[in-house]
This record gives sequence, structure tokens and C-alpha cells, in this order.
Amino acid sequence: MKGNEELVSIVMNCFNSDKYLIEAIESVLSQDYANWELIFWDNQSTDNSAKIVKSYSDKRIKYFYSEQHTTLGEARNLASVMAKGSWIGFLDCDDKWEFNRLSILMEHISQRNHKIGFVFTRAVYFRETILLSKSENSTFSESKDVIDILSGNESISMLVPSIEFYHNRDYIFEKLLEAFYFPWVTVLINKQCFDFVGGFDNRYKSVEDYDILLKIAYLYEVCFIDKITAHYRIHNSNISVEKTEESLIEAIELLTTYLPNQSALKGIDNNKFSLLRFYFNREKVKFLIYSSANPKLLLKFIISNSKNQLKRIYFWFNRYFI
Repeated sequence: MKGNEELVSIVMNCFNSDKYLIEAIESVLSQDYANWELIFWDNQSTDNSAKIVKSYSDKRIKYFYSEQHTTLGEARNLASVMAKGSWIGFLDCDDKWEFNRLSILMEHISQRNHKIGFVFTRAVYFRETILLSKSENSTFSESKDVIDILSGNESISMLVPSIEFYHNRDYIFEKLLEAFYFPWVTVLINKQCFDFVGGFDNRYKSVEDYDILLKIAYLYEVCFIDKITAHYRIHNSNISVEKTEESLIEAIELLTTYLPNQSALKGIDNNKFSLLRFYFNREKVKFLIYSSANPKLLLKFIISNSKNQLKRIYFWFNRYFI
């Protein structure tokens, strides 16, 4: 470890998440940047999570057992109090980092001569059936940023964010209002900025990460690094019907606090459209109720679906008849 390396705190919040836990911890242990601490916050798990963490003898791994079960935002705040690093990142128990993630991020940070609120990078979204053997030079789909993770497509593997979001990399507040277009697993936050905005807002159960990034992006410059440093795993537990609906509804509520900002208005429309599409795929009764209350949104949905159907027909026609 170099003497001038800043300490990075990695917070891992856990509640009965032993299935992929070893992969997540091993991805931290494999980091070629050595000055880190792992704050493992056990939110009263009843599975083998505690046993797995305690099997590691590395003194940089620090285990904490919560006195009571809390929401994820509250658990992250409690764990963050224990963090001693000048930078803080959050790694969920089902995701994993590239071995050189921290060295890449900290090198870029050291080259900046002014305060950065947070750093974020590219990541690969993958289903649990996809092996993580693809290199940075592999070809991934970049057709869109909001992927249909509810499609059931087992071959999904997408690189995010896509090229269209590369302009204004350092000042992203307006674009972030329109869409949360990069995964939380790639973010590394300046701890001073994290503390200044008050940490996570415990009112939110699903968008507390989106909320804090908006607050920081409004006040500080941020830094985007065009490299893959993380992998976000898509599985049944993190795309449940209840969680998806709650996230979209909370995102709409969050963005209304930024009105009359036009980017916030666009973001609200984007989330309402996603909610309508979600209801169409999963909750037909709610789709009828929501669409009847939002006729303009319904028209947009019909037009969008028609365009997608035409694209599919064009694709298959070219594939089999031309």
C-alpha cells in the first residue's frame, strides 16, 4: 500500500443475502488498491450471511450486527457512521466489482484539483445465468439505457450508461433529473459531501440512492469514467413486482420536489410512462385505472408500442426474406 493512498470505505448492507455473498466479498478482496475497509452491516439476517463474513480473517473486513431491523436507507446511514474513509462506496451482496475498480477511480480523483461530489463509471447488467468472463473490449448492446429487466430474456447483458449520455459528464444534474441512467454499484461518493447533504433520506424505501445523488449533483461537480468497473446482477429478488412499482412511484414523488424544473418534469413523465408499461405487463387492472387517469400517457404508450411492433416486423422481414 502506498503511503499517500486515501482510505476508501465500502459499505455492504445485508439481509439474508448469502446466495451471492462470497462473490461480492471476493471482488473486494481482489482489489489492487489496498487501502480500503469493508463495513459489513448485518440487518438481522437469519441465513448463513454472518457465518460467511466471519470466515474471513482480513482485518479490513469489519462486521456489525444491527440492533434492530431497518429499511435499507436507514441501514446504510447506520453503516456509514462507522466509515472512516474519505470516500465511500456501496456494494450490494449480489453484485461484484472489477479487480481494478478502486485503483481506477482513485487515480482519476487524485488528478482533479477541486472537490468532486461523486465518481461513477460504466457497468454491465447481467442475469444470474450469464458468466462474467467478458472483457472490457467485449461487444454489448447499447441500444437503450432503460432495459426491460422484466422481459424474462435470459441472455441479457447490457453496458450502461450508453454513449448518448456522455455529454456534460461533469455536470449531470439536469440529465439525472430526467433518468437515473447509471447503476448505483458504480458510484463512489466523497464522504464530506455525503455528510453535508445529510446522508440518505429515511422517508424513501427504494429511491434513497437516487435522492442523495441528485442532492450532491446539484451542489458539486461529479466525474464520469468511461470504464467498466462493476457488474449489476438481475434476479427475481431485485425485480419483484412490489419493489418495481414502489421505486417508480417514489421516483415520481421525489422529482415533484424539483418542480417547476423542466428536466424534473421530463423525469416525472418518463417514470409515469415506465409505470404504465409496468402495469401493462404485470397488473392489468391497475393499467386500466392508471391509463384512464392519464389519457395523454396512454396515447404515447400506444404509439410507442406500435413503433416497436413495426421495428420487430421489419427486423424479421429483413432476416428471413431479404
